[in-house]
Amino acid sequence: MSKNRVSLPKRFNANFITHTFFPEYIGEEGFINSGRCYDWAYYAYCLFPTVQIWTTDFHAWIQYGKRFFDSVHPLGSESELTYHGWDETEPCILPISEFKNMWDEIGGGRKHHWNRMLREMRGRGLRPVRS
Repeated sequence: MSKNRVSLPKRFNANFITHTFFPEYIGEEGFINSGRCYDWAYYAYCLFPTVQIWTTDFHAWIQYGKRFFDSVHPLGSESELTYHGWDETEPCILPISEFKNMWDEIGGGRKHHWNRMLREMRGRGLRPVRS
């Protein structure tokens, strides 16, 4: 087995997303929320079928069960993670195509990179359940 291959946990695990796809931020997870939060949420959405992806125009996070997660809330929060506030887009669950289009427009400089992320997941031996 390649050292890049990982095993997917049976249940959603926020630390798995951070450690697998953002190892350079371990110990400084807050930096993921400064331009990569939508990538973090998209990885979780693709790999865990019961995850819902939430967004505003300033932040993206996921919901698993009744709790909300992002890179700095690995144990989840009981409330939506809107601490960044919003300008035009109030907290909502968008269809994934709209989520991608929105973040292609307002994201941290990376556009149309979603297919690269899917290839990265597959390259690690993971099987995205949706895209």
